Amino acid sequence: MAREAIPRLDFIKIDVQGAEALVFRGGLRSLATHKPAIYCELSPGLPECVVLTIDDAIHLLSGLGYEMFVADESTGRIETCPRHTPAVRDYLFLHPDNPVARPA
Repeated sequence: MAREAIPRLDFIKIDVQGAEALVFRGGLRSLATHKPAIYCELSPGLPECVVLTIDDAIHLLSGLGYEMFVADESTGRIETCPRHTPAVRDYLFLHPDNPVARPA
């Protein structure tokens, strides 16, 4: 982002088959600065192929102050999610300092 002089970052969608923690590590400065909403699929079993776990990705984001949410498929509402599920699922990570990214 700095090299390309991109002034803001509002949203990131990631589906990198278990390498989420690597992507987040590479973008730590941008995540800490811009606090974008992050939508990603977390798949148990896949991160272990690159010696990572889903918890590595979640802990990295929670260390930056992000909170984890999921969509309730029956109501369409966004709900707080205290931990990941053992199934493949999409998660939304929101930072409380980003007022645009807060669920209603």
